[in-house]
Amino acid sequence: MNLWIIYCHEIPNITYSDVNIKKIYISDISIDVSASGINLLVDGENVEYPNICITKIGSINTELSLFIIEIIKILESKKTVCLNSSLAYETLFNKYKNAVFINKLNLNHAKTFFVSNKNIGKFENKFNYPIVIKQNNGSLGLGMCLVKSFFDLYDIINFNYFKFNEEQYILQDYIEESHGKDVRVLVLGKNILGCILRQSNGKFQSNYCDGKGNVIKYEIDDKIINIVNKITDNLPGGYFLGIDLLFCNNEYFISEINLNSGFDGFNKIHDININDKIIKFLINKYNENNY
Repeated sequence: MNLWIIYCHEIPNITYSDVNIKKIYISDISIDVSASGINLLVDGENVEYPNICITKIGSINTELSLFIIEIIKILESKKTVCLNSSLAYETLFNKYKNAVFINKLNLNHAKTFFVSNKNIGKFENKFNYPIVIKQNNGSLGLGMCLVKSFFDLYDIINFNYFKFNEEQYILQDYIEESHGKDVRVLVLGKNILGCILRQSNGKFQSNYCDGKGNVIKYEIDDKIINIVNKITDNLPGGYFLGIDLLFCNNEYFISEINLNSGFDGFNKIHDININDKIIKFLINKYNENNY
């Protein structure tokens, strides 16, 4: 059994019995479109395609998102089982698409606008401040700010445009009840691996990966099960998900559905080897497809 792990930020080595694992940096992959068909090259050379593939690509821009989707489509055409599927990526690859998917499922979420820096002045009275501004392709809490006035919002957008050439943003209602805390639900296939409550040390984001927060085990309840079932029933190939839930008026509001979910905080609380479970899941899925 051959496994590729495609990554854009350095990852630790992973081993699994009877599986040949090859880590491939995404920039080392090229796509060859010729009379012989559409194929992948690694370091400019033809390759033997893997049976299964995991993508660990983290926070990426739109161009790289589209590139990884094309890579996954080619792998899928070669009968490779990919985590996650190209359809799942097309559905959720940025925060705007996340919001659209969640809205279509009629699940609770914060009021959201996808805006251009050129028409931000028209949104001065659309919110009650403070609000949250996010980069459309951000992750790990990067590029997310709590904005207390329209003037602050205007300054942030102008600064990001001139420094990073950012042109589109996500604006969302700030849910004060969930300040600095959320629930991360880790899902493999249609099974909930567990939940953690992530809490910051004062800031409004709850991301654990920056080392400035803490995590505790959170019990799975019927509301969480119903949310997960609705998402997985409508997301073919969304095999491994990190679903972030906010607290609001005794209900859960979905913050985001992550296709490249980290699980450092999860491993700290739950005695589960996530990498082993993912590889075993993919092997079983591959064998099902080739039975």
